[in-house]
Amino acid sequence: MDHTINASDVQIHVQPAILDDTRTRLDIQIYAATADVTGQWMSKG
Repeated sequence: MDHTINASDVQIHVQPAILDDTRTRLDIQIYAATADVTGQWMSKG
């Protein structure tokens, strides 16, 4: 799926959680003041 995202004032918060010796999970939250997402299957502003 190919999407294009145009956004301003973007903040990315990443919180790692170690599951075991070989795996780490990343919880990622992305915030933007304004954002437009366009792609083959969707368009959202």
